[in-house]
Amino acid sequence: MAAIKEWFGLYNIIYDWFEKNYGYQKLEEYWKYIARSCYSSLAAEFRDKGPEYVRDYFETIFEKDGGQAIGTVRKGRVTVEVLESPDVRWLKAFDNPAFKIVPYYFNHYEVIFGEIAGWPA
Repeated sequence: MAAIKEWFGLYNIIYDWFEKNYGYQKLEEYWKYIARSCYSSLAAEFRDKGPEYVRDYFETIFEKDGGQAIGTVRKGRVTVEVLESPDVRWLKAFDNPAFKIVPYYFNHYEVIFGEIAGWPA
C-alpha cells in the first residue's frame, strides 16, 4: 500500500481536488489510468498466481501497513473485508481539515484493484 503513511493525507487532498475540479467520473478514470500505468507487474502476478495469491497479497499488505484485512475466495472471486484501515487511523490522528476523509476515498481501492484484477470495478 503506502510506502509513506503521509501519502494517505495527500491522496485525500488530491481526490477531493480532482473530484471538485473534474467530477467523480474523471476521478475514476484517473484511478484506472494509475492501475494500468503503474501496476502492470502486479496485474500479471494476480493473473498468473490466481485468487488465493490475491487474497494473501491483501491480507499481507494490510498487515504490513498496520491494518487488518481478511480475504475469502469463492468460485474464483476474491472478497477482502477490511477490519482495520491504516488510512483511517492515520487521517483521524490529525486535526487537519484537509484530512477529513472524503466520502469516496475508499472507492480507489475497488476501482484500482478491480482494474488490476481485470474485474469490473
